Order: sequence, then structure tokens, then C-alpha cells
Amino acid sequence: MSCSPAELSDLTSLSTVLDRLSDPRRVRGRRYRLGSLLALCLLAVLGGATTLAGIARFAIDSTPEVRKRIGLDRLPRATTLGRLLSRVDGDALDDAVGAWLARHSRDPVETGPPELVGLAVGGKAVRGSRDGGKTAIHLLAAVLHENQTVISQRQIAVKSNEIPAFAPLLERLDLRGHVITADAMHTQTDHAEQISAQGAIAAKENAVFLGPPGTGKTHLATGLAVRACLMAHSHSFPCKAKKPLGDHFRGAFLVHRTWSGMVPPAGFEPATPA
Repeated sequence: MSCSPAELSDLTSLSTVLDRLSDPRRVRGRRYRLGSLLALCLLAVLGGATTLAGIARFAIDSTPEVRKRIGLDRLPRATTLGRLLSRVDGDALDDAVGAWLARHSRDPVETGPPELVGLAVGGKAVRGSRDGGKTAIHLLAAVLHENQTVISQRQIAVKSNEIPAFAPLLERLDLRGHVITADAMHTQTDHAEQISAQGAIAAKENAVFLGPPGTGKTHLATGLAVRACLMAHSHSFPCKAKKPLGDHFRGAFLVHRTWSGMVPPAGFEPATPA
């Protein structure tokens, strides 16, 4: 495995971030840094490893420079990796990796005013996780629209669904300046209150929902309008744009809130496309 100098520097920061996690191992007998082992596992999986033996083999095949950068001064056995991964807090690991990815997904040199950031919330079954009669592992993730980077992730409990996992998925994220897109099942009052409290729908701007039919645009737009009514803000009821907005904006729904006074008695006004 070979990396550029910039990529090697990123590996150093990744292992340092993972070192801050709570270590489930006993202090006595520790022979490896926590961050080094977890960084090795992440790199190995990205490199195609699917088993503990594959991760151990990846460590052997890695260049000395890569091992040095992640702080791995000796080669771990597969059993060592297995014991660690069975005890580590999966949610804490997801949060740490998500925060690291979010940091490295931003443009370090921004020009002009900050733009709205699209964040998609959706769930998928993990490929290859179904084993005989065992149910496949289902994950709910928050993914940046621009570069498809997962910045937060939660495992769905067995015999449950995505709704209870929505709050813990987003609770640690700063949602100011973000537009959240999700399936229709997430048009819940509690979810609207949460993302509102975290700043996602506090901006006095138009909210534009993009996507093919059946992705929940109408539900989300209606939910925002109803929420504005309940908060006694003047607004416009969502409706389909009447004039072309370009190929990327076809089927978009707009919600415009003027915030200039109380909601009129009727509660709704026809929306005027921007």
C-alpha cells in the first residue's frame, strides 16, 4: 500500500482521533495503541479485507511508512483484533470516524458566502451481513450530498426501524446551514423539532427539496409549513414550481417564509417560485 505525503499526514490525524475513544481493554497487558489498531482495521476494510485474518494480512503487506504513520510498531494477530472489535463501542467509533471525515470533506479555502449544505438521511442493509437465518444488519446514515461522505451512522436495533435512530444520528452534528433530506417516514413532529433546535430550519431563506417522485419532498415541505403555522410565523404553503428551474430543479418544491408577522387567518398563501 502506497500513499502520498498528504494522505500519510491524514493517517496520523486519524489514529490520533481514534486514540481518544474509551479503551475497553484492561490496562495491564496492552501492547498496542487503541487508535493504531482501529486505524489499521479501517484501512484494511477500505482495502478490501473482509475477515480478521484479512486485516492481519493487510498489516503485513503495508509499507513501513504507513505502519509508522498510524503508530503500529508491531504486527497484531487476528485474535488480538477480534477481541478489540468485539468490545469497542460501535456508536462512539462511528462518531469519531464521521467527525474526522466531515473535517476532511470541507474545502479549507472557502471563497464567497457559505452555501447551503445538503445532508441526506437514509438507511441500507449491509451487504454480506445476512448469515443463514440471521437478519441483515441495517444502518441509518447521514451523507453529504456533494461528495457522498458519511459523517454520522447508527445501527438499527433488531425488530425496530429507522425512526428511533434519527435523533441519536443527528444530535452531535451542527446543522446550521444544512438542508436535511429524508424518507417520508421521518416526517415526525419530534424530528422537526430536533433539526429546528439544531439550526437546520432556522434560516430565513427558501427551502428547496430536490429529487424524483416518491422521495418525500411533499411531506417534508408540508411539515415545515405546518411547523411555521404552529410557531405563528407568516409563510407560504408549498406548491410545485410553475416555471422551469433547470434540469436539476425539476419537481422541486419551495417553502418561502417571510417572517414579517403573524400567520393570516387562513394560514396558507400560494407560493411564488423564486
